[in-house]
Amino acid sequence: MAGCDGDVAPAVSDATPSPVERALATAAFRVADGLSGLGLSVTARRSATLSAEAAFETLPPLGLCLMVDPLLPPGSPRPGPEALAVATGTLVLDPALVDSLVELQTIGRIDGPARPARRPTRIDAALSQPFATALLEEVASQLPRDHFGPRPGPMRTGTFLAGTGSLPVALTASTWLTVTLEVALGDGVRPARIDLLLPDAANASDESRVDEEISLPDPDWAAAMEMAARRAPVRLDAVLPPVRMTLADLVGLAPGDVIALDGMPLEDLRLISGASGRGRAARARMPYGLTLSARLGRFGAARAVRLMADPGCPVDRSMGGDDADVPLPGRAPSLALPGADRSAAAGLDMPDPDTAPLSGGDAAADLPDLPDLPDLADLPDLPEEDDPLALPDLPDLPDLPDLPDLSDLT
Repeated sequence: MAGCDGDVAPAVSDATPSPVERALATAAFRVADGLSGLGLSVTARRSATLSAEAAFETLPPLGLCLMVDPLLPPGSPRPGPEALAVATGTLVLDPALVDSLVELQTIGRIDGPARPARRPTRIDAALSQPFATALLEEVASQLPRDHFGPRPGPMRTGTFLAGTGSLPVALTASTWLTVTLEVALGDGVRPARIDLLLPDAANASDESRVDEEISLPDPDWAAAMEMAARRAPVRLDAVLPPVRMTLADLVGLAPGDVIALDGMPLEDLRLISGASGRGRAARARMPYGLTLSARLGRFGAARAVRLMADPGCPVDRSMGGDDADVPLPGRAPSLALPGADRSAAAGLDMPDPDTAPLSGGDAAADLPDLPDLPDLADLPDLPEEDDPLALPDLPDLPDLPDLPDLSDLT
């Protein structure tokens, strides 16, 4: 592999860098932005098409190998074991990156420089799979639409290899597209490495092919089908928000009746797609029955609607949400809740609580007479004693000497 020390087997083709190389670097940046404390930066990147022996020889021996399933056409059956072994790729995370992902999810930070490499465990694989899954999904979204070379499929969850020694046995493709990222973690304190290996069926030898091949659509046919699908008519129904009325008014509606609408319902106009996508459970972006919120406006001389948000995104409604309670127009006074009109309640004739009769009428006033209380016995007289507050006579104080004349002090 270009850029590595030592003797490396020559590449099968010296082509220009693969678009997967740039997509993997961009995906690593974007996924790392969502992990606080990872501090990932790409220091070098390279890609080449290598034979199986050369591709597996340059991988870190104790790397965590996660399997990457092939990208199959929608609705196609899963290939057999031999064909799956030829079409499966791998994402290899070196021990430094695995330790960093484990530390971020346990202690919340990267604990200094890299430690000596160790064999990855099942716990390491479980804690690293969310990062790997997000990385592969971002790579697939970053690749251009006109790229018909190797593409990564979804990650095969629950499967991993502890070390790269068993890869030649598990993966049997003869030619591989290898993409390597040299990264620095923790703001440069820990170097690490990411390797993505995808089978390159275009450059594969005839000896590595199996009887059961995974049929991928022809690029010209795929482009023609995409153009035809984009030109196909799609039904959109413009639906106004619901109008609340009484049951009597609803039953009395007849053709030609006019339902009065104010200006607010036009702000909540909705576009509902037709039957496109019925029965397609995997259709995520535009599922069946999708509702798009829009505003009524004008484009030139024609009436038009403006979409307020992308599919699946929340809508900022300054006029209130869909669940807002719409008041009933013309509510009859008989339907008003008791006590709702305080001004009317103030004019009611309320009885005086001091003069109002007790509940029960005269029966509550006819109470039996209570017997008189017995007289209390006379208390005995207190003995006559001297005044307890009287104090004995004190001797007279001696006379104070005469004060000096103040005039002698001046």
